[in-house]
Amino acid sequence: MQKLGMVSGIALCLLFAACGGAGEQGPQEQNGKDGQNSKDGQNNKDGTSEQLAYCKSGYFGPECKPCTCVNGICKDGIQEDGTCSKCTANYWGPNCDKTPTCVNGGGIPKQEDGTCSHCQAGFSGKNCDTLALETVTIGDQIWSAKNMAGTFGREGASLTCYANTDADTDFVEKYGCIYSLEDALKVCPAGWHLPSKAEFESLLSVVGTNDNNEKPNPAFLALVAKDSEWIHDYQDLVTNSTAFGALPAGLWGTDDVFHNFGYGAYFWSATEQGDTYYMYSLVLVSGGAFVPVTNRGGGFSVRCLKDSL
Repeated sequence: MQKLGMVSGIALCLLFAACGGAGEQGPQEQNGKDGQNSKDGQNNKDGTSEQLAYCKSGYFGPECKPCTCVNGICKDGIQEDGTCSKCTANYWGPNCDKTPTCVNGGGIPKQEDGTCSHCQAGFSGKNCDTLALETVTIGDQIWSAKNMAGTFGREGASLTCYANTDADTDFVEKYGCIYSLEDALKVCPAGWHLPSKAEFESLLSVVGTNDNNEKPNPAFLALVAKDSEWIHDYQDLVTNSTAFGALPAGLWGTDDVFHNFGYGAYFWSATEQGDTYYMYSLVLVSGGAFVPVTNRGGGFSVRCLKDSL
């Protein structure tokens, strides 16, 4: 009878959870990684609940609340605040729920105010909404008055700027960037484009000829900068009457070496020679001005032409 009484007492104890030494089951916390309210899912001996050891992904704070981050990477975990550590493209703010004011920028907008971290080539201002191209009109064409420079192109495309700093430490400021053909096709801003072979030939026809055998070609004298770093035999004849102001930036060769600094200006066109490895380019060198076929490797300067209305 005594054994039965002990069994009955244990049974009652289990049934009503009234045993003095046993801990009570704490309420389940569904946002903890292990689905429990504490490491072992039990209350402490003094009746208080132990804090969650960690939250599952997407939840934060001691109570494992859902993250407030909307379009980014949430700072989740017990010690975090649920905001974003990084926004996805085109959003900003602590919760990445605001759209940027940046218009023609490159890279991710500034998270503190949505303005541009970088501008596309040809634009300026905190929202990159001001066209910064100086222009020159020659005949019925409107050209950028300086070589293009910048490491972001259309739609924020990342560009590589080759600069012959061995020749001039301020190369980019003075001569712009030397671009690969791939990047040259992306650098002109909206409303502008990389000129075609025909458009370069039209330019030459206004002020001279497309003939490398004629030296000095009137087009060379009208297009190159006066009193600059040019090395040629016709300094006294240069007029730069078009204000095009071509500078002798040289080129980046397929051998990964700069060539002809001081002697020539080379500009990409967008025209291929059929389905080949060659492109047409405007070349101004040694008194000549012409649009020859050139290797599409290496790098040249870029002038942009305004789209026709």
